[in-house]
Amino acid sequence: MPSVRYRGEYCDKLVKHMAKGYTFKSFGAEVSVCKATLFNWQKKYPAFRKAHDVGECFLEKFLLELGHRISTGNLTRLEREEPIIGDDGRPIFDAEGKPVMRRFYTATKGNAASWIFTAKNTLHWKNADTVHHAGPVEGDKPVELSTKDMSLEQINERYEHLIKKAIQER
Repeated sequence: MPSVRYRGEYCDKLVKHMAKGYTFKSFGAEVSVCKATLFNWQKKYPAFRKAHDVGECFLEKFLLELGHRISTGNLTRLEREEPIIGDDGRPIFDAEGKPVMRRFYTATKGNAASWIFTAKNTLHWKNADTVHHAGPVEGDKPVELSTKDMSLEQINERYEHLIKKAIQER
């Protein structure tokens, strides 16, 4: 495979790629390079590094909007598309010579577990192992409850104990 050289136009392409929900590393498939080349370009070209940072913001926005649509039942999928026909009976074309399409969407259900898995792995989210309380509960010191090695039953018992204690101290 021939070597691919960096081009300034990759900055805009990267941002658009990530705004569609694709990752930085998957951009390598778009320009036929491996992920190491992408990381080297990021180190060598400040504009590409900035495009990556902007792309990360668009990727997070895409995933959050997708999660919102899944959780509110407003997720749709493209059912079909048809070219728009002009008065002359022929398809209308855009400036790039592509036919202008009318799109028809239908409601669909998303998979919340799949979305959570994707968001956590793409955006590096993780579950909190510690619960922080905003106010003092035991004397004057804030309580920190580590749940890392606790069963759900133990967590519930500890939580109930802290709530009762807080109510008593009021």
